[in-house]
Amino acid sequence: MARTDYIPDSDNDLLAWYDQFNIACNTMGTLVGLTGPELTQISGDNADFHSALTALESAKMAQRAAVAAKNDARRTAVGHARDLAARIRANTAYTEALGASFGLLGAAVLAGPERPDLFLRGAAVAGSVTVGFQKGTWSGVELRCRRGTEAAFSFLARDTESPYVDTRPNLDPSAPETRQYTARFLDGDEAVGPDSDVLVLTVPQ
Repeated sequence: MARTDYIPDSDNDLLAWYDQFNIACNTMGTLVGLTGPELTQISGDNADFHSALTALESAKMAQRAAVAAKNDARRTAVGHARDLAARIRANTAYTEALGASFGLLGAAVLAGPERPDLFLRGAAVAGSVTVGFQKGTWSGVELRCRRGTEAAFSFLARDTESPYVDTRPNLDPSAPETRQYTARFLDGDEAVGPDSDVLVLTVPQ
């Protein structure tokens, strides 16, 4: 009977396998001719792998925390800057020259194939809607959604890579739900341009 490789692919599965292998070697290894130095090597390898994997998981947690802290700091900084920018633009002394000095003019919006019209495409299955988009040279899109009996569109998400996956449960879990999606391009973190055509999908119950 054909079998797969006995060495697991994932690190966690390999760790469990190596624990079993280490125990078997140290309890029954002499029955199959394993020497003392070989048993010591196996135990050392097992301990080193445990330590390395623990260090990796700690580093991943630290990275996630650092990314979250950066995102919080960016959100706070941008929020304060936008508040002040609005006051600066509203001041009677404001001119475009001053705006340029403060960095408030932004880049010119290009037209043509480098800045394509925004259109959405998607598919729905029970518990999940996938919304695809082509951002061209824009930073991403800001998505809004109206579902069920909601009267108006509301902010859903900002996404820089297609597709966006909407995993919200139906408002009424016992019935299918119609959802309408629309979007605008993102220039940095600012939504610009007209709304896309509305994408309408039905999410099964």
